[in-house]
Amino acid sequence: MKNSFTFFAFCFGILILQSCCRYRPTHWENPNFKYASDSTYSRAITSDSKNLYVGNSDGFIYKVNLKNFKSKQISKKPIAEIRDIALTGKKTLVAMQSNDSSVVLNLKNRKEQTQSISNKAIFLDGMDILPSGVGFLMGDPVDGFFTLYKTADFGLHWTEISPKLQAERGEAGFAASGSTVHCLNDSTFVFVSGGMTSRFFKSTNAGKTWQITELNYPKSNGSGPFSLCAINPNEMVIVGGDYTQPKNSESTSFFTIDGGLSWMRSEKPALGYRSCVIFYEGNLYACGTTGIDISKDKGKTWEKFQDGNYFAMHQKNGIIYASIPNGKIEFIQVQASKKNFK
Repeated sequence: MKNSFTFFAFCFGILILQSCCRYRPTHWENPNFKYASDSTYSRAITSDSKNLYVGNSDGFIYKVNLKNFKSKQISKKPIAEIRDIALTGKKTLVAMQSNDSSVVLNLKNRKEQTQSISNKAIFLDGMDILPSGVGFLMGDPVDGFFTLYKTADFGLHWTEISPKLQAERGEAGFAASGSTVHCLNDSTFVFVSGGMTSRFFKSTNAGKTWQITELNYPKSNGSGPFSLCAINPNEMVIVGGDYTQPKNSESTSFFTIDGGLSWMRSEKPALGYRSCVIFYEGNLYACGTTGIDISKDKGKTWEKFQDGNYFAMHQKNGIIYASIPNGKIEFIQVQASKKNFK
C-alpha cells in the first residue's frame, strides 16, 4: 500500500511538473468588456497594479478597474486619435495623438495639460518613457527630416533632438499601436520607418548619431514595420506588412540577434498584416486585423494563435489585454511556463 501511494505521488508530481513547463493558453467565456462607445477603438493600453488605462480613438483616456471592469473617462478635453500612452514613475499619464497637430497630453493629479511640441503640424508615431524619466518620441518627417524629441522629466517637457535626421523620399513612420519606438536605456533609442523606404535606426548617444539598417519590406505607401519589440538589447523583432493587403503574409516579420546590425526574415512569417507585437514569458504575440499569431522561438517562426480583429495589446499578470472594435478590450488568460527564459 505504501509503495502504491509512493508511486501515485511520483506520477502526480511528474504531471504537475509537466504542466508547469508547457505553454498552455486558455480563454475565458465572454472574454471581453466594454469601456467606451461602439464607434470607438483603442491603439494605446497601459496599466498600474489596479487599473488599465486606455487611450481611445475618441480622444479621451479611460481608466478600467481590473476587479470589476468598470470604466471611467478620466480626461476632460479630447485630443484626436490617441495612438500611444505611458504611465510614468511620477504617476503621470502621457498621451500622444496622431492627427497632424503635434499635441501631447499630460494628466497628473487630476490636472490636465496639453502641449504642442512644435509650431508645425506633425504626425506623431510613437513614444517611450523609462522609469528614470528619460523618454523618446518620433514623428513623420517634416521638410525632409524626421521629427525626433526627447524628455528627461517624464514627458512634462520635450526637447528636439539635434542634429536632425534626414528621411528618404516617401519614408515615414506608422502609428498603428505606438510601438515603433523604444528606449533601451537612458541613452539608447531605436525606431523603425516604412513606406517607400523601410529602415531601422539606433542611437547609443541619445540621438546625436544614428546607426541605420535597411529593412527588406516591399516599397509602397502602406508597407513596412508597424511594431517593434525589444526582447533584450541584442534580440529584437519587427512585424508589419501591408495594411491594404491584410491577408498577405509576405515580408511581415523579421528578427535580429545582433542589436539591429542585421535583420533576418522569419522562416515562417506572421500570418498577415500585424500592428502590434509584445513579448511575454518567453513567447511573442503579434496581432492585426486577421488575428493573433504566436512565436515560441523569438520570431524565427510564427503560428496562428486565434482569429479576430485586433489593434494593440498589453500584458499583465498572466493576461493579455487586446483592443478590438466597438469600444471593447478582449482578455486572454495565459498559463505560461516557469522556465528561465534567456
